[in-house]
Amino acid sequence: LNFSYSNFSGNISEAAFIGITVTGDFDMSHTIMSGSIASRAFASSTIFGNFIWTHSVISGVIHKHAFYGMIVWEQLQMTMTAFSGDLKESAFGECVISQDVDMRYTIWEGLTGLSLWNFSFVRGSFLFDGSVFKSIQSIPPGCFLNCNVGKVVDMHNCSFPNNSLAPVLFFGLSA
Repeated sequence: LNFSYSNFSGNISEAAFIGITVTGDFDMSHTIMSGSIASRAFASSTIFGNFIWTHSVISGVIHKHAFYGMIVWEQLQMTMTAFSGDLKESAFGECVISQDVDMRYTIWEGLTGLSLWNFSFVRGSFLFDGSVFKSIQSIPPGCFLNCNVGKVVDMHNCSFPNNSLAPVLFFGLSA
């Protein structure tokens, strides 16, 4: 399923792709998204390849539970993407990622809701190295609440506001 090099100025509606099965990659690389992704838009979907959202600009809001319960059999790739819109609570809650969540060299400018990745299972690593978090609200308390990570959470060479992290950021994290 290929949406690469697209411009989404409108919204992706609630339950637009809920429960879909993609046998290969879901490619949204090189997109500009000024519209919002509604609640449960991609919830409970299964992607047997990679979920690719690299080299993109997302200025719209990603609403609560937008990707909730998504299963990705390979990698969730979001390298070199700028999030200037808000990510609401549990947007990626209870996801299962069989390999890595690759968010290297991303820019986080918007507000991120509590428990963004709560109860998710990542068999590989969370890779954030080289990312920029513009405010303390970009990586809030409980962001990785009760996550289970098979390898490492890599945040080296990241830029944090005032060189500080939110409290209980990794509460319940197993890595």
